[in-house]
Amino acid sequence: MERDKVLGALRREWWVIAIAFLIGLLAGAIPSPKKAADSSALFEATHTLLLTSNDPSGSVSSDTLNPNELTLLTTAGEVPKAVAAKLGESNAALLASEVQVNLDGSNNSLTITARESSGERAVQVVDAFADELATYITSRQDDIRSQRLAAASDRLDALQKSL
Repeated sequence: MERDKVLGALRREWWVIAIAFLIGLLAGAIPSPKKAADSSALFEATHTLLLTSNDPSGSVSSDTLNPNELTLLTTAGEVPKAVAAKLGESNAALLASEVQVNLDGSNNSLTITARESSGERAVQVVDAFADELATYITSRQDDIRSQRLAAASDRLDALQKSL
């Protein structure tokens, strides 16, 4: 008998239950607001450098440039120091730790990726690393070329004197 009273009440007031169910469903579907401390959006930027060579064989490896060195040169030594100076940062090692460098030997490319709190900053960082790496490599190869030309000139002079 008790059960019949409950079922009768449910049949008469079904619309109240349906409205309560819909209100609960809508309230549960509304996302809760995020706190500023909980949300941290990171922006990623990637700069790709294609490694080319004037070598007739098409090889980008030479005795002056080893592609495997490029990952190290990008994150250690003179390049991060130059990037830090360019961006006005005081800690070059910390700045270098913010980038990831990958060498893809199958297509002779080097990618430099940074994740930063703003998109502009991420682009500035990767572009600065790419520019400074290209400048450093060019300078290094020019120095080696000059040294080799001087050594060849000295050797030529010595050979001409011995004739």
